[in-house]
Amino acid sequence: MNQFAASVSFAALAASASLTLAQGVVPAKLVVRVGDTLPGGATTVSAINDPYTDGFGRVAFTGNSSAGNFVWIGTGPVWFNSDGLPAVLTGAEGTMGASNAGGFIYSPSVNGNDAVWTQSGLLLQDGDSLDALPGQFATFNSRPTMTPSGAAFWVGGTTSTEGGTTNNRVFWRVQNPAAPILEPLIVGGNTYAGLTVNPATTTFAYDVSDDGRHRIHELGTTGPTTSDRFVYLSLTDSLVAREGSPVAGGQVGEAFVAFRIPAINNSGNWALAADTSAATSQDEIVVYNGNVILREGAVVGGNTFAGAVDAISINNVDDLALVTSGTPNLLIVGRAGPNFAQDARVILRAGQLIDVDDDQVCDFQVTDLNPSNSTAPGLDLAENRVVYINVDLAPCDGGTSVEGIIGVRFGCAADFNNDGQVDFFDYLDFSQAFGDDSPLADTNLDGQVDFFDYLDFSQAFDADCV
Repeated sequence: MNQFAASVSFAALAASASLTLAQGVVPAKLVVRVGDTLPGGATTVSAINDPYTDGFGRVAFTGNSSAGNFVWIGTGPVWFNSDGLPAVLTGAEGTMGASNAGGFIYSPSVNGNDAVWTQSGLLLQDGDSLDALPGQFATFNSRPTMTPSGAAFWVGGTTSTEGGTTNNRVFWRVQNPAAPILEPLIVGGNTYAGLTVNPATTTFAYDVSDDGRHRIHELGTTGPTTSDRFVYLSLTDSLVAREGSPVAGGQVGEAFVAFRIPAINNSGNWALAADTSAATSQDEIVVYNGNVILREGAVVGGNTFAGAVDAISINNVDDLALVTSGTPNLLIVGRAGPNFAQDARVILRAGQLIDVDDDQVCDFQVTDLNPSNSTAPGLDLAENRVVYINVDLAPCDGGTSVEGIIGVRFGCAADFNNDGQVDFFDYLDFSQAFGDDSPLADTNLDGQVDFFDYLDFSQAFDADCV
């Protein structure tokens, strides 16, 4: 099967917003698997990392191949490390970001120096002097991301001794990588929300809203290990949670113990997962704007939420997606809010059968969900209501399970404006996007806007699937 030539319409799923796992084979978009040959026929994929999206919902990620490390956006690689010659680029960190215009940021080594690199070239590398922080030098650059407009963000290390080891951490922004001006947004030793940041206990966990106005960070401060980490909102300079502090609306005496990678959207609505002091069977929670909306032990769509949350993401219409680590691990999606636990659905789980060529026949079984919560957010949810996720896939007709990236739709394609209903405004908005050849009109996610997208949208619209 050549998944690059296949056009997966999602028609069955688009026409039924109430699809459940009990109905059997789930439609999905297969992006790529380890072992696949890239377009052109000479390059084989050997590794892939967690997927991200641009503002249109196009998938983006880094990986490795027989031709070296690459950056993938949409339907294939747009950059290989070898494209950076005469600079020698090696490796590629799993965290990256992509813009609507096809820009990207990722973290390779450049001539042996830990760096961040964009479509415009080198942004910063280990050993560079830092004009924005006089007397300081860069020591590492990691966990980059990019907004749809192309602004770049990442975490870096600094030292006051040229060639020295890291003694501080900085959260950086560059608004325009083509004419880079480094802005240190968070610097160890400075005070935020009344607490002085201690780089020794500050993590890499953060998220930036698509419009770049809102940021959420897990930071560290001095003090006992039971209370030295806190969650910070940049726009309001406010602390919204801290280790050892009470869980609002939680159980009697319940306090935060640890936080997982947080997420935030253009409205400033935020979500995170946390471990608490509750009983082990109930100590993992999901928090939305300070309130607990899901707790370990809850039953979602007939499946019990157990274990930790491995990934979490919220989009700009408050859809919330998360992956749990229990057995089986689950991909849960719903509208964030007080009714999340009741209204959310499990749209994928380990053991699930998927159809990637729209014939309603099993092509692969998902044997594991692989998002990383240690080096990246693991999920990146856009407004087209498609979740891209790193999974292990075993062919239904037999064969070895290998890593791959798939996309699964969780809402109705006809609800184009995401207002919860299908009406004439959706038709007008889609027609405008289709006429403009906008990637937003790529209903079947095959990387191009054509008559098949119009047919799929019309089928979903006629079905009134919301």
